[in-house]
Parts: sequence; C-alpha cells; structure tokens
Amino acid sequence: MQTDKSLKKSHENRHLSIVAFALALFIILGTGTFIFFSLRTLIESNRTVSHTLKTINSLEHLLVHLTEFEISERGYVITGDEHYLEPYFSELSPDGIQQQLFDLRQLSADDPVLQSSLASLAPLVSKKILFMQQVINLRVARGFEAAKASITSNIGNEMTKASLILIETIKQRETRILQQASTDAAASLQYSIFSIAAGGVTGSLLLLLSLILLNRESSARIRAAEALQQLNSELDQRVEERTSALRDYTEKLRLSEEHFRLLVDATKEYAMFMLDPQGEVLTWNKGEEQLKGLANRRLLSERINMIIGLCRRSKTIAALMIFDLDKTGAVNKPEGHGIGDLLLQQVAVRTLAVLQRSSDTLARLGGDQFVVLVSQIGETANAVKVAEKILKALQEPFEIEGLAINISCNIGIAVFPDHGENELTLMKNADEALNVSKSQGENFITVYTAPGS
Repeated sequence: MQTDKSLKKSHENRHLSIVAFALALFIILGTGTFIFFSLRTLIESNRTVSHTLKTINSLEHLLVHLTEFEISERGYVITGDEHYLEPYFSELSPDGIQQQLFDLRQLSADDPVLQSSLASLAPLVSKKILFMQQVINLRVARGFEAAKASITSNIGNEMTKASLILIETIKQRETRILQQASTDAAASLQYSIFSIAAGGVTGSLLLLLSLILLNRESSARIRAAEALQQLNSELDQRVEERTSALRDYTEKLRLSEEHFRLLVDATKEYAMFMLDPQGEVLTWNKGEEQLKGLANRRLLSERINMIIGLCRRSKTIAALMIFDLDKTGAVNKPEGHGIGDLLLQQVAVRTLAVLQRSSDTLARLGGDQFVVLVSQIGETANAVKVAEKILKALQEPFEIEGLAINISCNIGIAVFPDHGENELTLMKNADEALNVSKSQGENFITVYTAPGS
C-alpha cells in the first residue's frame, strides 16, 4: 500500500516537472527570440549611427576644405604671395574637395534625400571653384585692386553662403537621424537587458523547480525499487530456506536409503559366512578358494566406490586398512593346511566382531591378507582406534583342534580423501603403509604418509 502511494506521488511529481520544464523551455525560447530581434534592431541602429557619424564627419571635412579654399584665395589676393596658393592647389588635386564630394555621394547611395541635397551642393561648389580661379587669374593679370572688387562682390559671397546653408541643412538632418538611431539603440539595449534578466530568472526558476520535482520523483522511485528489492530478497530468502530444507531432507533420505541398502547387502553377504541352515559356522570352501560370506574382490571394489561417493556427498571420510597375518607353528606346516583354513575363519570372525556397523566391509585379498573398509569415521584417529581393536583381537591365542595358535599381524591405513580419491590410489597407499609396518617388526599400525611430508 505504501509503495502504491509512493508511486502515485512519484507520477504527480513527474507530471509537474514536465510542465515546469516545458514552461521554462517556452520562456527561454521566447526570450531568445525576443533578444534575437532586439539585437538585430540594436545592430541596425548601431550601423545607422556609424553611417550617420561618417556622413557628418565627411560634411565637416567638406566645410574645412571650402574654408581653406577661400582663405588661400583671399590671402593670395591680398598679399600676392604664392605660398597662399598651396592649399588652393591641394584642394584642386584628385584627393581634394572633389574626392570629398565623391565620398559623400558614396555614403548616401541608399538615401535619396541626401543624394538630392548633394546634387544641389555639387554645382555650387563647382561654381565657387570656377569663380575663385577667375579671381586668381584677375589678380595675376590686373593686380590687387581688380581682384579686390571681385572678392567683395556679392557673387562670391552668395555662392559661399548658399553652400554653407545647404551643408548645415544636411548636417541638421543627419544629426536628427543620429539622435533617433541612438535612441532606438538605447531602447533596444534596455529591452534586451530586461528580457535577458526576466527570461533568464524565470526560466532558471522553472528549470530549478523541474529539477527539484524530478529529484523527488527519482527518490520516490528509488525508495519504491528498494522496497520491492527488499521484498524480493525476503521472498528469495524464504524460498532458499525452504529449498535448502527440502534439499537437506532429500539428502538425508537418500543417505538413509544407501545405508539401508548397504545394511541389506552386508547382512546378506555375512549371513552366508556366519551360519548354515543348522546354525553351524561354515567352513573354508576349497573349490572357490574364498571364505564363504567375505566380500570378494569384485564386491570389495563396488563397496569402495560406493563409500567414496557417499563420503563425497556427506563430506565425511573413510578408511581402507590392509592387514597381513604372520602364522606360526603347525599352521605353517603342509599337514596344517586344514588348521590354516580354520584359523582364517576365526580371524574373520574376530575381525567382524570388531566391525559392528553394517556399512563396514571385510574382504580377503588372498593368502593371509585381509582388507577392512570403514566409512564415515569422522577423523583419522578413529580409523587408528579400529585398527588397534583388530590388532588386539587377533593377538589373543586361537584354539583350533586342541592346538593353541598365536599369530601376529601388521596394518597399513589409507584415508579418503587425504590419501587418495579413488580405489586404486587408496589400495596402493594402504599397501605402502603396510610395508612400512612390516619393516618395523610385528603388530605395528602405520597411517600412510606422502613422500616428503
């Protein structure tokens, strides 16, 4: 229930964050569009201001050129000094007053009003230049008095006055254009600044709100995911516990079945050895050359492999013992062959008395060698204890047909899995341990030790 509420709240936060983000994006785009057009207006205004300033500056230069032109003429007429004519000739050069007029016409190429004014100004300037040339020529030819009369006449003054009035009119118009462009630029700049500030602040606040809502939505989802993960973990744990319990029960059942089968096999085999239908102990079967009921080599191999598998699954250990008898007296004589058979029976009976568990196995390899297989012993020391019991049982005198027979034996032990993980290795290592016991004398027990250990 709590998870459903969290998810519902998460969806609401996500919806609000999307709305806030969309508004922020709309405001930012709108602000950007407005700023774009404001900047275009500002750039256009700046271009107009720059163009107008250039025009006014060019008009100022034209006034300077006309002034220098007239000053140089008057100075020459009055003094007769040709040095005064240097500005005059400079203004008549290609870089002089005509170039200034040409520059003004270029600047006003897209302004019909200014073009019209310049069209009226250019003839006045040309007439003024022609008049000044006439005055200078008159000064050269007829002297100061003649030139003075021309200078003081109204013709030259009228032309100069008309040129100055026209230039001043153009300057006033360009000044108004400059003022208007400057006003437009300032207004556009203010609008741009206001738009950037308002749009930026509003958009940033909406984006911040969107991020906060997204963070809340993400946190809610994380909490819901964690709750779901915890629920799944608890469920997995319960399933694992039930599965583990079922697996343990199955393993115990299987081990019980194996133990039961082992018990049945052992009971069946050993019953064949222990008793006949009349209750007497069976004797040596000379035809088959084995003790009736003892595990033969095939059965021993099956038991070893079965015990190895059982120990692997239950993680326990097993021991394989080989012991060798040393018979003395009449037993070793040819006529004591029957006694020897009975002695082997008694050895088997005493050994089986020690091996009280149904899962333990006794087999005869041949001659006077026997093999004992003990499963699930817990530790190697327990195998040594079983060997000591066997050794003690076999050290007691045997009474057969009125004869007291004493024997000795040596035992070698190999433990699964420390000393081997298969039948061949365990048999080999147990035999090596038996040889070590024999080398030490009689009635010795040796646990296999790997070379170099």
